[in-house]
Amino acid sequence: MAATNTPASAPLGSYAASVVYSRTLMARMIQQRTFLNKLTGPVPMDQWVQGTKKSETSHGYPVVQIMDLKQMSGDRVTCDILDRIGGKPVMGDRIAKNSGSPISILRDEVTIDQTRKVIDVGGRMSQQRTPHQLREKGQGLAIDYLRNLEDNRLQIHLAGARGSATGIEWKAPLASDPDFDDIMINPVLPPTRSRYVGLTSSIVNPGDVSTTNVLTLNFFDDLRTINDTSPVPLQGVKLEGVDGAIIEGEESPLLVSYISSEQWNQLQKQTSDQNWRTFLSNATERLAWTKHPLFRSGQCGLWRDILICQAPRPIQFNDGDLVSYYDAAGALQQVAAAERLHRGILLGAQAAALAFGNAERWSGADAGTRGSGRTESMNVPYSWVEKLEDGDNLLQLFIGSMNGIKKLRYEFDGALYDNGVFAFDSYVPALRGA
Repeated sequence: MAATNTPASAPLGSYAASVVYSRTLMARMIQQRTFLNKLTGPVPMDQWVQGTKKSETSHGYPVVQIMDLKQMSGDRVTCDILDRIGGKPVMGDRIAKNSGSPISILRDEVTIDQTRKVIDVGGRMSQQRTPHQLREKGQGLAIDYLRNLEDNRLQIHLAGARGSATGIEWKAPLASDPDFDDIMINPVLPPTRSRYVGLTSSIVNPGDVSTTNVLTLNFFDDLRTINDTSPVPLQGVKLEGVDGAIIEGEESPLLVSYISSEQWNQLQKQTSDQNWRTFLSNATERLAWTKHPLFRSGQCGLWRDILICQAPRPIQFNDGDLVSYYDAAGALQQVAAAERLHRGILLGAQAAALAFGNAERWSGADAGTRGSGRTESMNVPYSWVEKLEDGDNLLQLFIGSMNGIKKLRYEFDGALYDNGVFAFDSYVPALRGA
């Protein structure tokens, strides 16, 4: 599936090139060490390439990836949320028949849609580039764009908000953009009442956060306790080795938190030198035997079996921004942030699902344009379509993906719960030059 196996003779714009490079694009996207991929279990590549049946990654990770090539644009893919078994045991010689507890499986549905981006690779004649060179350049640009977009979508869904931060790393627009809902595919769901945690007990929504509410390790002590004493705590993350064996998360449930770079800066300022060294060395020691990419997430530390990492970009609310939340009655409300806030998240297993379907290629007179010519399935979730313009000198790529991300949630005893994520907001002052 590597690009080196692509027939050099495949003409630019041909269906053969689309098939090979769509598969290569999928393989390279899976291999990237992205925010998304670090939170996902090993991908069953053989099953995904063959695409003959629905397959899933491990449910022990924060993100479950589901491949179902029978599904097309606008379809919904079902995701099972595996819960723990409850009920009392059968003791002694009592008859056990008909007393079994069924495996608790909750279900959620993830909508998928076709995402496409046009990339102008440039001219091949004026720069004397071969088709192979043009395609290599195009692949680099395509991977960089798609991985940023998918990471954006995942972070927004997990946080339950887009925020107002901007920059080159943000491919997803602000929530005020008329295309935002379409780009996110599935609704962005604010944290449920039970999964939003204030830095102090007086904080019940983002509007209550003041300049005194900065991140500390004491808060993570409280957050660990809040989770562990919850009627439905987050399920611990169970990391797998290459052989499928559990290498982390059996003895003490591992949870993963992502905070912004500025929250990290505040956390360090509020922590003694001795505790900070312990915080960092805990993660280094765990990495020595775990050797999992999660522990190689740049700067990270470990406290109370919570792996705390820096998020790829901040979910930021400026003073006056409206932020959605659920009130005590379960009604969706909005409140204005009183200060500059960043949102952090705490993840357990099965926090979100990423569902893949069958990508499409539109060919004919207007190749790459939906509704033109004929539709051809790529039999992989990514698509690569080449189109020559300007007298066959200029190469345009139409790269795409057929997927959708959704935060998983369920109802328990009449209350709504996000399945695998807590959210919290803290004050972060504007940095010099920001």
